[in-house]
Amino acid sequence: MKWNKVYLKLSLTMFSLFLVILVLLSMVINQLFSNFYTKKAHEEANELALHLSVMLRDRIYAVETMAEFSEASIYLVNGQGQFLDMSASTKQKKIQAWPNVWENAQLLQGKQIEKEFTAGDQLYLLHGIPVHSSKIL
Repeated sequence: MKWNKVYLKLSLTMFSLFLVILVLLSMVINQLFSNFYTKKAHEEANELALHLSVMLRDRIYAVETMAEFSEASIYLVNGQGQFLDMSASTKQKKIQAWPNVWENAQLLQGKQIEKEFTAGDQLYLLHGIPVHSSKIL
């Protein structure tokens, strides 16, 4: 069988069109799954932060237990913007590693913060909810 130039051009065009459509479709599907996962992760982190803030209003002494149980890092900031209940090494390490992510001013104004950032090659979610308690201040 002899290959005609028209058949060759037509088959290469169809094949390249198929590849382009397949690549674009895979990119769209990847974006859909990534957005869904990120949205779910933010919802779960927000629910956990809200739950922990409600629990902390009455039981401020249980911060370490809650952090261990939820497998999340919990940081408390008092009314002056200073960190509470953190060891010096952890405080120094976190503040040096993430210098521009702490939005204490918004928390002190009573606003909730929700932030996504990368440090190194790891993605972090920062969810801050103000806890108004006389035991913290």
